[in-house]
Amino acid sequence: MFKVKVPATSANMGPGFDCIGIALDLYNEVEVYESDKPLHFIWECEEEEVPEKENFIYTSMMDVFKEHDFPIPNVKVIARKCNIPMVRGLGSSSAAIVAGLTLAYALMGKDFDKDLLAYKAWVIEGHPDNVVPCFLGGMTISVMDEGKPYTTHVPIEDRVKFMAVIPPYKTETKQSREVLPKDYTRADCIQNVSRASMMINAFNLKDYHLLRTAFGERIHQPYRLPLLKDAAYVFELFKENGAIGEFMSGSGSTLMGVFLDDCQDRKLVIEEKLKAIDPLFRVELLNVDRFGVVLSKI
Repeated sequence: MFKVKVPATSANMGPGFDCIGIALDLYNEVEVYESDKPLHFIWECEEEEVPEKENFIYTSMMDVFKEHDFPIPNVKVIARKCNIPMVRGLGSSSAAIVAGLTLAYALMGKDFDKDLLAYKAWVIEGHPDNVVPCFLGGMTISVMDEGKPYTTHVPIEDRVKFMAVIPPYKTETKQSREVLPKDYTRADCIQNVSRASMMINAFNLKDYHLLRTAFGERIHQPYRLPLLKDAAYVFELFKENGAIGEFMSGSGSTLMGVFLDDCQDRKLVIEEKLKAIDPLFRVELLNVDRFGVVLSKI
């Protein structure tokens, strides 16, 4: 019937807390077929299986059917490929929500309106920096004004690469939220606004020497990075191997280095040094995904 391909995303991007994110070319794929019993889930991924009641693909689909008073269809949903690591700051939960909404609307025969579905996903997720780029692709800035969503894209050159260092341990979103202060000083807010503005213009004007300064911020990274025991070492590896900037992806545990042009050799150097610490470290050299979620018939 249908197949959906959803990209990984990196949220916050340093100073863009809860509003700026980017889609990357690491994908999950989910398929849906007719069945002789109501909506049920088949897990074919190497990752640990998620129970249906905690599976955002399943729950998002069920919520859509309930909202539209649509009878639950007789279909089987198959998690075919799960390349986005779970609970690692690369948008696995958002990818699941996006996949579920997309498949539910396809099964109801409704138009595939990415802007509408991105807003619905935004409401479910609570903030847009993962779900919006997952739907729309690219690097996005999203704001809500009087209940109306607005999104714009930041152009990223093909030569800009994102190196994701994925540690063998998780950072739970709840824990990473709890370490954040309830209030911030005016100086902290000014510092973050200035860095976010500089980051956007650095990409717009290709002034990449500004990125490391722009990625520095005071809203979330100073509080979350101490939760990651290898963060300082990974950031130093990025710098030693020619990165133009580095930041925590989402709320961790993935750490992201930004590089220019062909840096496969530097990826291998970093990977070798990290695997000497723990062979379960994973390093992915990623490009920007330009299209977001893709729905196709099978």
